Amino acid sequence: MSKDKLVIIVSHNLAQVEPYITRKIRLHDGEVVNDELINEPKNIVPVETDKELSKDRNKVLNFSYLNFKAQPVRTLLLFMIVLISVLSSFIFIVNFKANLNDAKTKVLDDELFINFDDTRLLVRTLEQDVITDDIMNGAMVDKVVSVEKYDYITDVNYFRPTDYKYVIENGYLDDMDPVTVDLSYYRLQDFTRFMRSACSLSDSDLAYGRLPENPYEMVVYASDDGLLDTIETVMFNDQRKWNAGVMFKYELKIVGILKEPTEQAYFSEKLCQLIDLLQYKYRITVNYQVKGAGGAYKHQRFHFDEIVLDPNIGEYDCSFSKALFNDASSYLFSSGTNSNLSLGYYSYDLKLKFNQKNCHNIHNNALGVSEDLFDVIYSLVKEKKQFAVFIEDYAYYNDVKKDLLDNGYDSLSCFESSTKGYDESKVIIRYVNLAISIVAFIVVNIVGVILLFTILKFRKNDYLIFKMNGMSNNLCKKINIFEIFIYGVISYILVIVLVLLVFGLTKNEVLLDAYKYVRFYDYLILLLSTGVLVLFTSRLFSKFLEKRVKISSISED
Repeated sequence: MSKDKLVIIVSHNLAQVEPYITRKIRLHDGEVVNDELINEPKNIVPVETDKELSKDRNKVLNFSYLNFKAQPVRTLLLFMIVLISVLSSFIFIVNFKANLNDAKTKVLDDELFINFDDTRLLVRTLEQDVITDDIMNGAMVDKVVSVEKYDYITDVNYFRPTDYKYVIENGYLDDMDPVTVDLSYYRLQDFTRFMRSACSLSDSDLAYGRLPENPYEMVVYASDDGLLDTIETVMFNDQRKWNAGVMFKYELKIVGILKEPTEQAYFSEKLCQLIDLLQYKYRITVNYQVKGAGGAYKHQRFHFDEIVLDPNIGEYDCSFSKALFNDASSYLFSSGTNSNLSLGYYSYDLKLKFNQKNCHNIHNNALGVSEDLFDVIYSLVKEKKQFAVFIEDYAYYNDVKKDLLDNGYDSLSCFESSTKGYDESKVIIRYVNLAISIVAFIVVNIVGVILLFTILKFRKNDYLIFKMNGMSNNLCKKINIFEIFIYGVISYILVIVLVLLVFGLTKNEVLLDAYKYVRFYDYLILLLSTGVLVLFTSRLFSKFLEKRVKISSISED
């Protein structure tokens, strides 16, 4: 206890002081009744054994339980303060994370893309491989909901009959194909719907019918099967790549009805390939021979604006439209007519065989081809190296981009690429929200510490009684830390459970949008802030006890 001073200890607990004394004197009724040597004087360093540590743990648990039981109102109040502090901290963490995203402050233009869908990413492999099913399946990383093989069509508007109407004012609407749109006669509505192929669907997505098998078929949503097997005239338009006011229209049969409500229509793979080729703004030149009045043959040529699939011909046949064919007897086709096929920057010489018995009525100025011939043309012109993926929400964009890169894919956000600047007023609001979140987070925790400390101060007398009964300062600190620690642990668990329940059941879009930005490390940040709240408060109260509770215990000098 001391090398150069006599230390006299008065205690009613011999077992507690016996390891530290050299002489024991017992008093009774003011008289010495026992005086004996206990230990030889030596340097004694108090050592807590495992058994003593175990006793301390039991004491901490017992006294903490007695406190909970003896003072339920005060215990509940302390717990509620910790719970409210933890919950408020989480709310401000979520708000801060949501405002870190600057998407809503951006100004977009259509220089690259018309479809600003922020869930759409264009993807290709780092090695620039030609895409296969395996490559597309490999891009189905976490938070990717679907893969679209034909990336170009996701920028093409489509219009079902409910989306367009005629406005006859002066003259009449020219019904030639492709449709030439004069806005004084013709009006389109809802330029927000873009094409998707039925490749991303399965039979399990359908309530009625089947998936498209033929080129001119599609799948839509309806509340019943009333639309099944009906025909719709659907128009397609690309404001950016096709000539202004030019659209293509097809008569499409509805062969499937989706289970889940959606305004999205899904088209056959072949039709998507046809639309895919239109990005080249191609013209097709076909050479042919015409028998003149004198019996001589003259070489002529036709220019076509489009390739269409003619379901009535097979093998590698071609066909004219009825408007161009007119009288078949006025034409003489060789079985191997030479034709020059030009699509964009590509040019191929193909031997085309024209079917003289069939002609199509799809587009007036279009060359009809069989599916087999179309496959040849498409494979020559279109070497697919890029496709599109759709993610759950833009909030997961960085996560998905990283996962794709780890799997060997490069990705481009159509939304990010369309950014040309920021809306300054929205940027200011965003920064204000970020500042509010940070300040509020700090204030909530400071107020939490102050309130906890204020209530704990009323428990000073409890610890005074503990120490009068021989309890050490160290054990008092342990009881103090343990009790506040329990409040923090239970509060943290309750907040996590509450958050998962609320965001799992709520339909509130604001809450759902904010929660999308929460990641696992945000829960770690919350855990850290809860730990700091608990430890700082208990430390502050322990210092207060050391200053205000003056009775020293045996184990302290």
